Amino acid sequence: MDDFKPLFEYVEKNIESKLGLKELADFMGYSPYYISRKFMDLYGIPITAYVRIRKLQYSIKDLLVDMKVIDVAMKYSFESHEGFSRSFKSLFGSSPKDIKKYLQKYDIPDVELCLLSDNCLKIFDDGRGIKLDDDGVVHEEVLQNLFSGKPITKLEYAQMGDLPFDDLRLVNSLCEKLTITVWRNGKIYEQDYIRGVPQHSLTSKTNDSAIPHGTQIVLKPDTSIFEDTMFSREKLKEWISENYSDLMDKVRIN
Repeated sequence: MDDFKPLFEYVEKNIESKLGLKELADFMGYSPYYISRKFMDLYGIPITAYVRIRKLQYSIKDLLVDMKVIDVAMKYSFESHEGFSRSFKSLFGSSPKDIKKYLQKYDIPDVELCLLSDNCLKIFDDGRGIKLDDDGVVHEEVLQNLFSGKPITKLEYAQMGDLPFDDLRLVNSLCEKLTITVWRNGKIYEQDYIRGVPQHSLTSKTNDSAIPHGTQIVLKPDTSIFEDTMFSREKLKEWISENYSDLMDKVRIN
């Protein structure tokens, strides 16, 4: 079960409901244990954490139209005003009251796909960026757990059959090169991979760019595995429409 598209659509349609693990598992037709393990394997976070993040993202829009914090907490089925505020601050680094006071506009993060001249694909989202530091300490293992793979031969690839391409490590292993850049908390972090193998320690420098926050991946398919590595704008649109139709209005292809 590597396609959670129905579940993502269900969460979006029922974002104001409680949405416990058992309900989500019943909707997908699997046991809570199985769906929890598969979701964690594919996306690196618990399924309940994903639901909570989406609820908190939606809640910002209500806070900005001057809804009371307690009313927003109740709208998105949090157990209490205090629990909502704690979760909100943990995710966004600011309290709901601070957001109401200082933030003027918020849009749920967009994703931008760019086809580059050297047949690389650039994927950028304008979210907060992957959290890679804590009190000045850089946690390189965060990226290792998400992206580090191993070289794959053409013969191995031919024997794999259908692949769960949601696995970032597998995708990285099938790339001739991949670079990830993260903008967060006034810093720029960068790591380069060749066929899934990191090429150096995670670099960190002061953010002197015009990008305040976000995550970007630039990848090039492995020419030793794929005979045709040319990206097609039409096929990308078709794939997004078939697999993530609910996100079409959030994805731009340049």
